[in-house]
Amino acid sequence: MLSWFKDLVNPIRRVDPAFGKMRYLRDGGVWEGWADFPPIQSRVEVLFSGSLAGPTDEQRAFFRQLERDYPALWPRVEGELRKARATDADAPQDARFLLKGIDLPEVLGALPDWELLYETEPPSWFFAVQMKGWQPINVSVEC
Repeated sequence: MLSWFKDLVNPIRRVDPAFGKMRYLRDGGVWEGWADFPPIQSRVEVLFSGSLAGPTDEQRAFFRQLERDYPALWPRVEGELRKARATDADAPQDARFLLKGIDLPEVLGALPDWELLYETEPPSWFFAVQMKGWQPINVSVEC
């Protein structure tokens, strides 16, 4: 019930061999941390649904595959981001999209549902790209 309070006063932390320092959010059953993401030459927030055991080997492998495949995936994702931005008259039409986070489920399976999280540059608009396998299927926009 007061898991969020426990996370503040007594956080569960661990060092993951692939992602370094991580913190477990009890309410959501999610590990969060930051990882280098070479395709964009920056760090991104990583969110892994799961148990206290930490990120799984399957999640680590998927993340590594994403690192390899992101340059080929980006044009499809960018097209969907541009469409979503164009449907919102208030969204800045000339802003760049910056990858800020990757959200992976605990079990990935053959065609996993997962998300890429973007922010505009200049900041203030957020876009969540829902993925099914390696295909973008929906974009949520938030100011």
